[in-house]
Amino acid sequence: AYKHHVLIFGGGHVGLALSEQLKMLDFHVSVFDNRSELDTMERNSFADEKHIIEYNKLDGYIPQKKDVYAVISSFTHNNDKFILKKLLDCFGLQQDLCRPFWGQKGR
Repeated sequence: AYKHHVLIFGGGHVGLALSEQLKMLDFHVSVFDNRSELDTMERNSFADEKHIIEYNKLDGYIPQKKDVYAVISSFTHNNDKFILKKLLDCFGLQQDLCRPFWGQKGR
């Protein structure tokens, strides 16, 4: 069993690279993207789970437990903002589930 679970929102080149690195660190890796036929999603052999979803339906994919981390690296800043809002809605009021650090890659 894995100690930590990471949710990577964005299955492009950043999500692929993160999947590989986090898998080496023994994370359970779940990757989400809203683009079908994305070659980097298809090539991602490091992810334990890969999901093509509409981001407005991601609530059902977010585990409500400790030791879950989220990385937002979607294709657009509008998607990033939407995903962040959804994550805060899910985790924001549950202090024992909330992560102390939020980071963002530059565009």
